[in-house]
Amino acid sequence: MKAQFITFKILKENGLIHKYLNHSSVKNRAPHDYSYLQKAAQKPYRFAFLLAKDNPAPNFFNMQDVFTGEELLMYSPGVAQDYGDALMFYCMVSDNGQCYQTYGPIGAFRGFDPNDIFFYASELNPAITTDEELHEFVQKEPLKFSALLPFTNIPVTVNGKDELIEIVTFGNTQGIKKSGLNKDFDVKTFDDFQICSLKKYGEFPHFATLFLDWKEEEIVLSAMTDVGYDKMVEAVVKLGAKIPEYADIRLHPSMKIAMKDILKKEILLHPFDASVSDDESLDDMDKESLILLLDKLIFLVNENRRPDFAKLAHEFSQDENTVKDLYKLILEKVGKR
Repeated sequence: MKAQFITFKILKENGLIHKYLNHSSVKNRAPHDYSYLQKAAQKPYRFAFLLAKDNPAPNFFNMQDVFTGEELLMYSPGVAQDYGDALMFYCMVSDNGQCYQTYGPIGAFRGFDPNDIFFYASELNPAITTDEELHEFVQKEPLKFSALLPFTNIPVTVNGKDELIEIVTFGNTQGIKKSGLNKDFDVKTFDDFQICSLKKYGEFPHFATLFLDWKEEEIVLSAMTDVGYDKMVEAVVKLGAKIPEYADIRLHPSMKIAMKDILKKEILLHPFDASVSDDESLDDMDKESLILLLDKLIFLVNENRRPDFAKLAHEFSQDENTVKDLYKLILEKVGKR
């Protein structure tokens, strides 16, 4: 990683290479070496998050830059090792005149997607609002994204057909018929604040929950599966609310775990994420317990240690069969048995 970073500082856009080319010790190198450095100065190295579209020849890949949309042909034996398993790659790339190639460590992420990276970047720099701004920030602070490399093997977690992903949307209470809440929700009221758990979808794995702050006229929709979120949107729309077409946040639990470790702080996704005391919280505690359980299981898998299922079930208030199923799933995702 040190060699990669030093190379980037030299050969990035407006990098140190432009000063070095005028230095006598560089000018005195063999003509073909100096010519190579001159050409390298005209084709800057950069860091990129890439999606592998296909594999037209051994070690060659048609890639798409997640945040610029650029498509490129890339040669990389390193990418070949993880092609088919990784959702996305983080690489330093350069154009050699015939194709792109990678240099240095490659992040082959099994549990992160572009939404996760955008959320992480916006937590590092709240001023980021566009893909272009994110791409520029990556070039300025590549090591902050290299910090994600230890988490490449954390897989996407699935329960049956449902992928676990934290989905959050913000809105306002305007138009909502308060009297109709009890039809589709189990409602808990705390003065001007209500926590509404969607019937049939309020428990594991969906945790579909509506938060209503009538005093501030704010609502938050929160769920941990797409089907739970979609069912909740249907119920809230029936109450008269206007919900945006796309959710404001889609974050995999794996990224939340990574951010907590890297940034050394709790990651709260909305204002009500930690607003209810322990004795009043219901499904929120179940959801947090599940995320902590996943964190523990992933740690044990990485350490090649077999869990004590009964102890973990008691510690995290989960059914023992659920713990076993999650452990088995993680083993399958990382290619262990």
